[in-house]
Amino acid sequence: MATNQARSARAFIFTTDVAPMNELITPTSGALIRARTGAIGEQFLGGMSTKEHELQDVPGLVAGFDSGAVCDAVRDVLVNTTPEERAVRVDKALQQYYFDTVFFAHSMRELRDYACSAT
Repeated sequence: MATNQARSARAFIFTTDVAPMNELITPTSGALIRARTGAIGEQFLGGMSTKEHELQDVPGLVAGFDSGAVCDAVRDVLVNTTPEERAVRVDKALQQYYFDTVFFAHSMRELRDYACSAT
């Protein structure tokens, strides 16, 4: 995932303000681009599928935005933050990346142990 590579490389990240991206990057760890959500056709997790067991009652997983929204986000960061404040955001993103990595590894070990004990 490019976002995790960017977090681990201490890059300043711009991403959309919709899930799941705004769960990885927040206003305190990067910058969010205004976007609208939607679904495409029968996308199973998009909220509009008619298939059995599909995800329902969600706004969709597709983020739409225009170049103006990107420019606004970049301008906002450049005008309203100092290089030091941007560095703090980058450090928070890196710290969250480490936390997420450890949490994921721990969760996978628990899942493996559960799966092995069930056989």
